[in-house]
Amino acid sequence: MDAHKRYTISLVVLALAGMTILLSASYYLQPLSGDMTRIGGYAENDYGWNQPQKVFASGPFIHLTHYDQYADVLVLGDSFSFGGLDGSVNMTWQRFFSHGTGLSVATINHYTKFEPTAEYGPDLLYKIVTSETFQKNPPRLFILEVIERQLDILPIWEGNCQLGNKVENTLDIKHNPNPPELVEVYRKTSPPSLSAQIGYARKFLYGLISKLWDKEQAVYQVEMTTPKLFSNQFSDQLLGYKDDFKILNWNDQYLANIRCNLLNAQNLVQKNGKTLFIAMIVPDKLSAYSSHLKNKSYANTSIIERLASDSSLNLVRIDPAVTKLINEGVVDVYLPNDMHWGYRGHEAAATATVQYLATGSGK
Repeated sequence: MDAHKRYTISLVVLALAGMTILLSASYYLQPLSGDMTRIGGYAENDYGWNQPQKVFASGPFIHLTHYDQYADVLVLGDSFSFGGLDGSVNMTWQRFFSHGTGLSVATINHYTKFEPTAEYGPDLLYKIVTSETFQKNPPRLFILEVIERQLDILPIWEGNCQLGNKVENTLDIKHNPNPPELVEVYRKTSPPSLSAQIGYARKFLYGLISKLWDKEQAVYQVEMTTPKLFSNQFSDQLLGYKDDFKILNWNDQYLANIRCNLLNAQNLVQKNGKTLFIAMIVPDKLSAYSSHLKNKSYANTSIIERLASDSSLNLVRIDPAVTKLINEGVVDVYLPNDMHWGYRGHEAAATATVQYLATGSGK
């Protein structure tokens, strides 16, 4: 057999071997459901949640691209305000909040771009506060929700970093004594069509090779002190996103700049004298579980308490409510295969916000 034929046969064998591996991985992997498993190329078999979640059986979720219809509460938020299961909005904190208060809630998405790096609409807040609807029929409450690690990539809002117009908290909260109607849902473990799995299998195999070569990762496994806080198979490991680590390097001046920017946003919203502004900062997954990580250099990583030291900023503290659940041993407060909350996290955030308003907080 000449060299050309041997070379051709070798290529065919390699191609068939590669296709066999890809198809085998496609059949092996459970359907993709988490963003950390998707980004990092990890197997849902290992990191998918195995205890049921709960979602709203029914009810509205008002998603606006512009503030062009009245709502009692307007939320400008990121994926934590749009995060449900399987891409739906069936498990958001706004649903719990609206159910518990009787207030109507509309939500606008911060993002103009998701991948590969999140970007916020630079003029979106200005467009909202200058819109005809906001001018003539403003919401009574405006909530700016942002994940902790992205505080430094928010748009820069102009201002003098000083407390401006004060707005009284006049929200009439009608406490609902009835629990919300929730139904249990389970993660899908049966593979969908082969074509839907091949892309995920390719990402999974690439992730395996990258880890063997010790290449820089977007998602890292962080060892935990207990395996009891997640319901997945590898529950002694936390999947941490690379940007969760950057807040470890934020010094006091950096945080002062962030606080200034948030206060300028508050002044923009409250300039009308009618709309109360609240900042809601969601703790990163690494921050929320920091006291349960073996690497003690990650302990107490959250910067939210330091931002809250300035009482000029209307900042609802949802982080103690979330970490309290974790410290009590509640499973899947954050989903093991995801950077987002399970339903108990959304519920805790809503409850903390209602309590903040009920105490008359806000200026």
